[in-house]
This record gives sequence, structure tokens and C-alpha cells, in this order.
Amino acid sequence: MHRYKIINRESKTGINLRVKPESHQHPFGFEELGGALNSENIEQATAVLKQLIKNALKRSGFGS
Repeated sequence: MHRYKIINRESKTGINLRVKPESHQHPFGFEELGGALNSENIEQATAVLKQLIKNALKRSGFGS
């Protein structure tokens, strides 16, 4: 298992979330969100992030 962090950048038109290895330096303009995802690879970590976002949106009344 590897650990991945979520980094975030906000702009006037929205937000950009990325998954990066925990030891990776994040790009300029991004801030690290607290916590980490444990996953086999970056694709799996990205899928976990997508599912977390979808679940949060559904709980807030968004979705089908």
C-alpha cells in the first residue's frame, strides 16, 4: 500500500483537486488537504477521491 495526498487549488471559476504521492512536492498554487489515502496505485487513489466526492454530493441532495 502507498499513501497519497489530495491537493487543492481554487480559482474564480471553480476548484481543482489532484491526487499525488505523499512524498511528491505539489505544484505552485496548490495547497495540501489534511489526511492521506491508502491505495495500491494512483489510479485507485483517484477512484477513491471521486467516490468520496460523489457520496458527499448525494448526501447534500445532488445526483439522480
